[in-house]
Amino acid sequence: MTIARFYQLLLIVFGVSLLLFQGAMRIFPNMSSYQNFFLIGQIFFVVLSIVSFYIGKKLTHHANKNVFSQFILMFILNKILFSIAIIVVYVIKTKPLSKVEAILPFLSLYLLYTAFNVYFLSKIGKE
Repeated sequence: MTIARFYQLLLIVFGVSLLLFQGAMRIFPNMSSYQNFFLIGQIFFVVLSIVSFYIGKKLTHHANKNVFSQFILMFILNKILFSIAIIVVYVIKTKPLSKVEAILPFLSLYLLYTAFNVYFLSKIGKE
């Protein structure tokens, strides 16, 4: 996967996530109170995707092919742990009225960006 193609797909995923959030705010009007948390999630997952792309690209050329597989496993584990930490800190700090409406957009971002990460890491893993 080329760098240009990665950024094209990242922009598409970013746009889809914004559209989904806008649609969710129409269904759950109170969700607009949690836009800051959604933006924190967007920044977190975009930066994580970019970092993992470049690290993954580097590791595909490593002499030991297991290093790339180990990176993917560690990436997934760390992503889950950091996501949980971000959610816990946010809930403790802000004490949202509706935890579901606060956390749902973040978890949706997690799923969307996880699918994207799996897609591009599998593509660069085959190079």
